[in-house]
Amino acid sequence: MEAHGDAVWDICWTAKDNAVVSISADGVIKRWNSTSGQVMRTAPPHTLGLVSLSVSTDGGHALYNSIDGTTFLSDLESGEIVGKHESYTRSAGEPCKSLCSVHPTLVYH
Repeated sequence: MEAHGDAVWDICWTAKDNAVVSISADGVIKRWNSTSGQVMRTAPPHTLGLVSLSVSTDGGHALYNSIDGTTFLSDLESGEIVGKHESYTRSAGEPCKSLCSVHPTLVYH
């Protein structure tokens, strides 16, 4: 099992295959097999910690936020980032902010 290198800040179960998705202060999102506990996919790390997470109802995508205010949409099967939005730019000394973890309805085109 490949544990996170820092605190886990959010987890979500996927309804589709009963996997678990986790994000961490180490900047990594992982998808785990909930039966074996083995990592199914690890996305390349972000430069800062990830702070909140939501998974689509079909278990195919994750929406998560970095401590720098960037929101990512990731395809959980491929591990690819398919969308990114920078909601604000932090200035030096400004406290960290994040979006609340909610379970959004994701619309695909």
